[in-house]
Amino acid sequence: MLIPTGNLVSNFISQRFKESYEEFISISLMSVDSWKIISKRIADECQKAGYTTFCDDNFNSNIQIISTSPLMTEQDYMDAFDKADGIILNAFGSGTINTKIDSGFFPLPAIEKAIAKGKVIVIASHTPFGTQDFIYQNAWEPIRKRAIPAGDFSISHCQIKLAYILGHMKELTKIAKKNKIPFDVLIKIAFLTGIDFRSNASRKKFEKLIGYQIPLRDPFFNLPFELGLQKIIRFLNKKETQQIKINT
Repeated sequence: MLIPTGNLVSNFISQRFKESYEEFISISLMSVDSWKIISKRIADECQKAGYTTFCDDNFNSNIQIISTSPLMTEQDYMDAFDKADGIILNAFGSGTINTKIDSGFFPLPAIEKAIAKGKVIVIASHTPFGTQDFIYQNAWEPIRKRAIPAGDFSISHCQIKLAYILGHMKELTKIAKKNKIPFDVLIKIAFLTGIDFRSNASRKKFEKLIGYQIPLRDPFFNLPFELGLQKIIRFLNKKETQQIKINT
């Protein structure tokens, strides 16, 4: 059995980088613990030290990553989508899908059916680098049918952020109703805050589709979810009421 004889990492940081921080606190954790236990422990220790760090573990874990395949039939997509609340669909290339209706491998009916049931589908890409986009018609079709583009978000970013968004349905429902914003549109906006589209033209095209602008910065960092939503609402209201004065 290996027994550590000292906290070498902590000692190295505290000695070599002491000019880089005001205070350094070492927290003993077990790597086998769940992320929820680790997150809560870090938040608790930070709060004891007087910081405002908090832990929000309201994540919907029923998020599935499903990859498109030339071998998957329409029914395969139906079955796969039916098991999850949120789906990250790894499409081809820049986010394209098979749009040949009579091929038997057409995923769009499954996408439409899942969204009609209240599920959320994000269209990502098999390609590990670059930005998912809808410059081709067979990439635009699922977006036009109310799926969400992944933009420059990685697969893991999409999964975690969607799990976080869908873990706060109560707050989303309340804010959407109060501000008379379609519920599914608010989910899209909340998910896409901070995203980079492939081009400004793509951003404008998607914003025109949903009828709202997407905030350039993610408001959820180190803020309670509802406060982040309120920042989004203030952004949307500001954009709606902005006026341009022209001197003639």
